[in-house]
Order: sequence, then C-alpha cells, then structure tokens
Amino acid sequence: MSVIMEKAHELANALKDSEELDSMRVQEAVMANDPEAQNILLEYQQIRQKIESKQASGEVTEEDNETLAKAEQKMQENEVISKYLKAQQNFNATLQGVNFIITKALSGEDANSCGPGCGGNCC
Repeated sequence: MSVIMEKAHELANALKDSEELDSMRVQEAVMANDPEAQNILLEYQQIRQKIESKQASGEVTEEDNETLAKAEQKMQENEVISKYLKAQQNFNATLQGVNFIITKALSGEDANSCGPGCGGNCC
C-alpha cells in the first residue's frame, strides 16, 4: 500500500474516532428516537418535496415559501433537532478544515494557516 493510501486510512480512522462524529451520531440517535422531532422532520420533508415539484413548472407561490420558512423555524426551535444540526455543522466544519489543509498543501501554500471553514481547528 502506498504512503498516500496509508495516510488516507489514518485520516479516515481519525475522523471515525473524532469527538465531532461521535457527537453527531449520538444526536442523530436521540433525534431518531424522538417522535416529536420525527414528525417535524417528516412535515418539513413533505413541504420541501411539494415545493421542489412545483419549482419544475414554476408554480411556487409566496405562500409556499412562507410555509417552508415556518417549517424550518419549527425545526430550529426543536431542541433535539437543533442539537443534531449543530453537531452536524461541527463535523462538517472539521471536514472543511481537512479539505482546506489538503487544498493549501497541493497549491504550495502554507497549509498551517487558517482559512474559511477552519474554525480555528486546523491551525
């Protein structure tokens, strides 16, 4: 196995064992077992699907957009969903930081400098 593939496996294992992924998985399990959160998510998905089908024909109304905004607000106000979304955001920031470091290194720039999506974790 090449050194690059070995390092990729090391990175994958580090991500798999990370606090960020663990937190996201815990919050995902909590959300999956919360009937209220599941109902809110189902309602949101149904509204979103309806709007997406209307977008193809250009029939989206202001009322549709308001309904979607209300469903999004309801998701944000639900503590279980909110905690999951925050955990997901933290894990995604970690992935963005990894991508930033790789991109900087490949372009010949200083990979140790912070940039977008870093959140101070890649310095």
